[in-house]
Amino acid sequence: MAQKKTLAHAYLFTGATGAGKTALARWVAQACLCVQPQVNGQPCGQCDECHRIQRDEHPDVLHIVPDGQTIKVNQIRLLRSEFSKSGVEGLQKFFIISEAEKMTASAANSLLKFLEEPTGQVTAFLLSAHPQQLLPTIVSRCQVVKVAPPTVAQLREALRAAGATTELQELLPLITRDQQVSLRLAGDPVVPKLITTIKQWFTQICQGDYRAFVAVQTRIMPEATSLELRSVAVDLVVQLTRTLLLTAVSAQDETPPFPDMAALFNQVVARVSKKQLTAGVTAALGVSRQLAANVSFQNAFEGLTLRLITVLH
Repeated sequence: MAQKKTLAHAYLFTGATGAGKTALARWVAQACLCVQPQVNGQPCGQCDECHRIQRDEHPDVLHIVPDGQTIKVNQIRLLRSEFSKSGVEGLQKFFIISEAEKMTASAANSLLKFLEEPTGQVTAFLLSAHPQQLLPTIVSRCQVVKVAPPTVAQLREALRAAGATTELQELLPLITRDQQVSLRLAGDPVVPKLITTIKQWFTQICQGDYRAFVAVQTRIMPEATSLELRSVAVDLVVQLTRTLLLTAVSAQDETPPFPDMAALFNQVVARVSKKQLTAGVTAALGVSRQLAANVSFQNAFEGLTLRLITVLH
């Protein structure tokens, strides 16, 4: 459709975080605005138009992301103002709204009015991992496209091609299905150190060593310095507790992660009930909810340490 210039007025791209919704929206815009498309009509990815769209710098492609926790009405008003004008460099204009479900009620109503009364050649891309949270009237005015995330095998191949270590190839696809995030984490020198630290901390927990509590402040906090790295730390603990549980029920479909910790896991599952292991997974999953409720990362992790020592030892 992009090559034939027969785009609908509005699309809703749905799919899990990291499925590639933003990349797809940019690709469609590139396919329409590329100045030297390939023989098959696909964008070249090399011209100035393609590069500017990729960097969110093209004047005819406006990308809106949440301002804090929400997308505010002023952002949608700015969009409407910009798109009431003719294209700066062409007739076709695009706008992309990431995490569209985070629009405030007033922002959603303002967008709805714009969708009901389009002006010019404008194509909207609404991106959402939670489309059920959008106004039904907005959804009804969009063509819904479900975007599947890359498979674990595809992510591991991309990481291998990028030169990531074997451990990162195994663990990062379990933490995120977003290829760009995976590659960025693989290139961050702190990530391997954080993985090692979390594994050592978890080993202390499995051994009933209360020095794990102190390690939160002295070792984990100095490395988990950003929201992304803290999210990695939490996801690692979820995978560690999950692997323990799967070890107990012999439910591994493939080679389990953390092969260097297999002996420790076997020792734990030999003395701990499946109910306790399930409680450990539940405790790890609860950290994300605590952080969302503005509990400090250190407090949440220290509380998790004590809880895991209780249930695993």
